[in-house]
Amino acid sequence: MPWVIQELVGTIDGSNRNFTINLVPVAGSLIVVQQGIILEAVGSQPDQMQVAYSVSGTNMTLGLAPLVGQQRPWCRYYY
Repeated sequence: MPWVIQELVGTIDGSNRNFTINLVPVAGSLIVVQQGIILEAVGSQPDQMQVAYSVSGTNMTLGLAPLVGQQRPWCRYYY
């Protein structure tokens, strides 16, 4: 299983928390990084401002909406 490292795809405008990735990750292999912080995986949609994410297939919801000018969130996973 190869690793994939990619930026999350979606609009960065300070309010959008919904992003996508290219491939469905192998369960337990996904690591999401936002502003240099590894986010915690949660089973349901994260609360707004929670340093966490949820994923369903290739769709991802972040707790913190990235602000304009911030580094784009990225992830690493097996597929």
